[in-house]
Amino acid sequence: MPADVLAELTPVMRSVVERMARAGRPPLHSLSPVEARAAYAAGAGVLDISRPALQRAEDFLMAGKGDRLIPARLYAPSFERLPILVYFHGGGFTVGSIDTHDTLCRELARRSGCAVVSIDYRLAPEHRFPAAVEDAWDALVWLWAHADLRLGLDAGRLAVGGDSAGGTLAAVTAILARDAGIGLALQLLIYPGCGARQDTPSHRRYAQGPVLSETLIDWFFSLYLPDADRRDDWRFAPLLADDVEGVAPAWIGLAESDPVRDAAIAYGDKLRAAGVPVDLEIYRGVAHEFFKMGRAVPEALRGHADAAAAMRRALRPEATAAATRAHGTPGLQLGTWRQLRQLATPVRTEVFVREQGVPAPLEMDAADAFSLHAVICGEKGEPVATGRLLPAENDHVLGGAVAKIGRMAVLASHRGQGLGWQMLDALVEAARRRGDARIELHAQCRAGDFYLRRGFLPQGEIFEEAGIPHIAMALELRPAAQRAAG
Repeated sequence: MPADVLAELTPVMRSVVERMARAGRPPLHSLSPVEARAAYAAGAGVLDISRPALQRAEDFLMAGKGDRLIPARLYAPSFERLPILVYFHGGGFTVGSIDTHDTLCRELARRSGCAVVSIDYRLAPEHRFPAAVEDAWDALVWLWAHADLRLGLDAGRLAVGGDSAGGTLAAVTAILARDAGIGLALQLLIYPGCGARQDTPSHRRYAQGPVLSETLIDWFFSLYLPDADRRDDWRFAPLLADDVEGVAPAWIGLAESDPVRDAAIAYGDKLRAAGVPVDLEIYRGVAHEFFKMGRAVPEALRGHADAAAAMRRALRPEATAAATRAHGTPGLQLGTWRQLRQLATPVRTEVFVREQGVPAPLEMDAADAFSLHAVICGEKGEPVATGRLLPAENDHVLGGAVAKIGRMAVLASHRGQGLGWQMLDALVEAARRRGDARIELHAQCRAGDFYLRRGFLPQGEIFEEAGIPHIAMALELRPAAQRAAG
């Protein structure tokens, strides 16, 4: 891999790529399709986040054309009548399965509050093009017709989504749904394959990877559609579709260092030119497949949050509006560490570990599990700010409960917008409501004015914490006489 390509990756992504190279495993294209599927399955969960628990995770079969049965798995955070994302896994139409994408589908369901139905479509070379397209379409039609009565879901609120080859299938089924009069609220396209040829600048720059190479793409295509003359079929390359006017709004999430990037950008441009709303995110310094690397790559967690936010906006707008009314600040969430960990972690990692150089083991501590956490998300649902309120401790000298606020962080790209004040005010109000008499915190000296403007006063001398100058500050929530009386 060229040195300049490796240099553009984030340090974490670069480390992942280097570890993959050192592992010395045979490349998929050097194996038989059966061996490649086994190898891909064996490595699918290595960098994935822990598998989220859900109230519903059920395997079932759908009827396709003729006597064909299509396996599927339903994921849902509750037994309510939820909207549905129909999900198609990636794998070059040759590898991958419901199981290899189990964790990702669970996470999308958990974060979005929607049901996700993952489709086990037929793979090449046993079943070449257009078998995967036929299964994807048949699955969507079945769910549209039967999900209400058979699964207890809301078939009137449907979306399609997928990653890589699955993103291709999602884009294609969105066009087919438009033609058939099936209304879709969203097409969720995660680094989708959209072009027929490997002739874009990104294909040339990333011909040797990382993760997805020209050789591997050639191998996938040779198994799925060996007749190169047929690759101009729009069902293989949706960028070549004659007409995309009226298809579902799109959320497109791309990796910067990915050969399929440019064709996917071109597809987003094609949709916009046809009047289709498009939200396109490029995650800098990461490679194809990064959505399944959340244990190591922070951008994966942000991608999960962004994709789930797009699902909520499209499929559950009433829940988004209710959350805004409840918290008073758009995108503000209060909850436990278990509820908000996936949102808070990437912000804290970016601000404290990467920006300020705090060692990661010091940044995350046991107090997280017992604290109330606040997270503010941006307009697109991505986490941009976070903080925590620790449990209060009784102070007999002060005559009341004393709480501590900490881990206040706002991404550099969102500073100056008042988000830190909004988050601090929410945590102070939470402490006030539970009856705390005083809030204490350790403020970085450069942030002292920020807390002074909210009534916090310095306490004592400057000291160092994790190598950074700090000063203790406190805010009295009850007057001294009232504390003494209480």
